[in-house]
Amino acid sequence: LMRQTLSPNSAENLLNQKSSIPQPTIDYSRYVRRFGSGQECGSSYCKESGYREHFHCLDCSGRVFVKKEEMIRHFKWHKKRDESLQHGFMRYSPTDDCMERHPLRHCPHNRKQTHYHCIHDNCDKVYISTSDVQMHANFHRKDSAIIQEGFQRFRATESCSTDYCPFAGQRTTHFHCRRAGCRYTFKNKADM
Repeated sequence: LMRQTLSPNSAENLLNQKSSIPQPTIDYSRYVRRFGSGQECGSSYCKESGYREHFHCLDCSGRVFVKKEEMIRHFKWHKKRDESLQHGFMRYSPTDDCMERHPLRHCPHNRKQTHYHCIHDNCDKVYISTSDVQMHANFHRKDSAIIQEGFQRFRATESCSTDYCPFAGQRTTHFHCRRAGCRYTFKNKADM
């Protein structure tokens, strides 16, 4: 291996040079709009407060940020929420009240820690771990694929409540054909 040495001056020069690698610019415009003054935004509150550069959240009505750091933090909050929605979960931070959207559920994580509520119908799963969120998203994705094939999966913890099913009450994962007039039931997914 060849070894390259730098004189103390050239090493120092390298450290002091600005990186020639362009830094990616972040587009905040999806959630936030920048204004140069209270006059520019037209808000009487911002005019009366004498705001110069400030930011309005386009999604949260009335949210105004004077400090760029606060705006960036709020932007990241929206971005994380959007990412969790792609997995089928609503993300709640400790400052959010999840009971507003889920009033009938008692959530032990409400206003205490970041957590995720599944938004699929008839599913009340809540997770605090993002890896659990992704695993649960796979569960719904697989179920959707099974339904698209014309079948329905019943897990061991779910009752199919069907009188003709030989697996009813056995607490075993099994499948039903959903086609009209068909009563085919099976345990092995390969039998699809």
